Amino acid sequence: MTAMTVQSTRRDPRYELRSGSSFVEFSDPELAREHGPAELVRISIAGLAFRMQREPNLAVGTVIRGVTIRVGECHIEGELVVRSIDVSNEQMTEVGCLFYPRGRGMPERLMALISGIEAVLAHR
Repeated sequence: MTAMTVQSTRRDPRYELRSGSSFVEFSDPELAREHGPAELVRISIAGLAFRMQREPNLAVGTVIRGVTIRVGECHIEGELVVRSIDVSNEQMTEVGCLFYPRGRGMPERLMALISGIEAVLAHR
């Protein structure tokens, strides 16, 4: 897993993930059918950003239930709240979300994932 820190005014650092290594999967049939797994591009303890091939039928404030984020072999279930939608061109959209881990052990798994990314970056 390769990641780098993205500078911002946010309280928690965001980590950029290597292309093709991490995904957001949707249990919602419409999102899954239209967008399949979306590429996860950044993650932090509080949120994430993913890319979709085309503009989704989402708005800021939309709650997306039943998602699974996959980073390598690690998977974490939860829900998202859309905070930003950036259409960079007609074929690619980046969606920024708050992430709420749901289910037994999921918050701890997210903490372990972030700690692992931080440990790898500290040894560079």
